[in-house]
Amino acid sequence: MANLIVICSPRASANAPDVDHARCAAAALAPDNIKPHAPLIYERDGLVVAVANPVAGIPVHDGCVCMGRMYGPSGRWWEMQSAAPDGSYVIARHDERRLELLTDVLATRPLWYVQTAQRFLASTSQRALITLLGSFELDQESVTWMLTSGHLGTRSWDTRLRRLPGDSRLTLDLDSWDLRIKTQPLVREPLPLSDAEHVDRLREAIFATCASLDLPMDEWLLPLSGGLDSRALLLGLVHAGRRPRCVTWGATSSLADVHNDARIATELAAALGVEHRYYPIEYSATSLEVALQRFLAAGEGQVDQFGGYADGMGVWATFFEDGVAGVIRGDEPALGYYTRYDSELQILRRWGITFLSEYPPNHPVRSLGLVEQTRDERFRRRPGESLISWYARMFDEFCSPATLAPLTPIKCAYVEVVNPLQSRRVAEVARALPDHLMIHRKPLHEMIHSLGPKIPVATEGALRGTGALVQTDSMVATVTGALAAADSERVLSRPALDKIVAGLSGEPSASQAGHGLKDAVKAVVPSRLVDRVRPVWPLRLSGPQLAFRAFIAVQMADILTRDACALGKTPVV
Repeated sequence: MANLIVICSPRASANAPDVDHARCAAAALAPDNIKPHAPLIYERDGLVVAVANPVAGIPVHDGCVCMGRMYGPSGRWWEMQSAAPDGSYVIARHDERRLELLTDVLATRPLWYVQTAQRFLASTSQRALITLLGSFELDQESVTWMLTSGHLGTRSWDTRLRRLPGDSRLTLDLDSWDLRIKTQPLVREPLPLSDAEHVDRLREAIFATCASLDLPMDEWLLPLSGGLDSRALLLGLVHAGRRPRCVTWGATSSLADVHNDARIATELAAALGVEHRYYPIEYSATSLEVALQRFLAAGEGQVDQFGGYADGMGVWATFFEDGVAGVIRGDEPALGYYTRYDSELQILRRWGITFLSEYPPNHPVRSLGLVEQTRDERFRRRPGESLISWYARMFDEFCSPATLAPLTPIKCAYVEVVNPLQSRRVAEVARALPDHLMIHRKPLHEMIHSLGPKIPVATEGALRGTGALVQTDSMVATVTGALAAADSERVLSRPALDKIVAGLSGEPSASQAGHGLKDAVKAVVPSRLVDRVRPVWPLRLSGPQLAFRAFIAVQMADILTRDACALGKTPVV
């Protein structure tokens, strides 16, 4: 996709948006390891719509844009107040009097906006909005989310930016300058069907969505793992008569592991007779700083999941140079537990919702002067809501936008992305599953098992995890240098930064020692008994992990401060 940028002024305003501002913001988002496509720019009185680094096939109609793809008949999607189509997208459409912005059912890609008396700005990029605003106001609560949880929640790095929720329609009246947002309520209502009928409905929804993908398969790739999600997509595409080109990437050594994503994906592609290529990811200490900067520039520091991008975005640059238009990802709605959960706290931990106050009093993160996070009402179970229904709703309302969607812009700096398993059709089937079928993702397991081939699910990932990378000597040196810089004090106090740096080589914290207790218990107690008790273990956050998250916050403050100066003395607002 690249990125969408919208600049709008009231109809009565004599100060129309400047196209050059949109062009400058778009140019700043281009990765440094490719030559991006020229931006698409539409202008009319009081409105500028721009698409940075567009790929082939983006739906456009008279200045209205669908960033992503729609599934099946899309109708006159560009018409104001028309029904939201199914798909993976952000849509911007307008007429003489109004502007509308739409998100898909699970907010598969972030869309940020800000309104002032003079301008309305919206973009899939926080950096673009900071460039247009000409200033940066750090949100300290977002710093807390990053350090405690490894993501921003659904917040922004800047206090002024807001994120449009999933399944939402933002309408701006250009005369009254009135802004309204309508979000469809998320309702889970299990249907009284047999287990077999539920499995059939899931298979039909996945197959129908795959059949509706109007994509040239020679220009799109299916990233294939050894898990269930991408396998379901491959089966759906093959059933629809499509022969996708499959790719997998990871460490070279992963191919030798019979339980690894790399090995099993290769076997799966061979069994189904589709093209498959493995891209070895090599990690070089000399290029670490470059890799980190590209990761933060493209992903805007919304998550700390660096491991898959530690090659400096080399795989994605290769896709771009090879003319790949996009990738078909296997993210999904909540189709059930991965394991058993017996408490709300376990579920919050599973979805990465960690509050500062939940860490032990002696944990280093409690002594950094961080502000407490706001406890959103979405984090609470509703009256009569079962534990597993709440689990599923938390995924759709929080986990998907906070931890999955932020991975999309990283890829979209180079290619487009669609998520067929997160279609409205599949999400509605998932929300109709009864609780007992949600245990261990039973419908998806049964669907895969019935279709074959009989190749086991991978138990090991092909990539080197972020946890291992942050403990390397080169990473420690890079992080230490960044936290020692004077500019880092705009994010955290010097005493707090010094504590974080000291923790890189210090003794394990209380929570780490508690996690050691977990390992000791599991070593002597049968796993079936541990699973039955399901204790809530102490939070695990090592010194290197905490330091890496602080590094992300410090570096993003630097990047966004520079972005705020990109237009010089002529910001949009």
